[in-house]
Amino acid sequence: QMPVVDETGEITGVVSMESIVMQLYALNIDELNLKTDEFKETKVEYADAFADIFKHLDELAEKNFVLIRDGARVKGLVTTYDLLMYFRKFTEAFLILHKIEELLRDLFKACLSDEKAFLDARANALKGPEFEKIKTVNELTFDNYKIIITNKANWSYFKGTFKGDEDRDQLNRLLESARLVRNDICHFKNSASESEKAMLLRLKDFLEA
Repeated sequence: QMPVVDETGEITGVVSMESIVMQLYALNIDELNLKTDEFKETKVEYADAFADIFKHLDELAEKNFVLIRDGARVKGLVTTYDLLMYFRKFTEAFLILHKIEELLRDLFKACLSDEKAFLDARANALKGPEFEKIKTVNELTFDNYKIIITNKANWSYFKGTFKGDEDRDQLNRLLESARLVRNDICHFKNSASESEKAMLLRLKDFLEA
């Protein structure tokens, strides 16, 4: 998509692949010997620079782009591809985190398969009456997993899976980093950086080893 401006800098339309094809088809010509002005779409949609882009999904679906305006000045455009890449940044890390939580749940079920062992491990790490209602692994949150598994009193339950205190310290660091990334992603504050995704993959591999 390419905005078309007049001599004053005002946008008069947008040239897109669709508008070019439709115009060539309508005029039944083979050569691109027309002016840009003849290929432009004059009906274009604008979104305020600080507006909620989700309110313009219908326009994106129809036109594949929306022009972004800051007051009277057009600052750029958002395309369906831009939106897909934005969601990809969130979903890639989100899927890794989902796998990490699955691995933690399976690990807890294997190492704390006995009900008494689970309740003792919970009591060692999670202090307070609000945690007493947690009776099964499936009721644990990501934070609960981290606190229970890295608690020194509980490490004996997991020592058959991991080597020793060095692994516990490493796991604690990875889980804390993953917790921070998870909070940002789940609240749509930030997407995960490449280094953060690499860290999540290290944690996943650590749990799968």
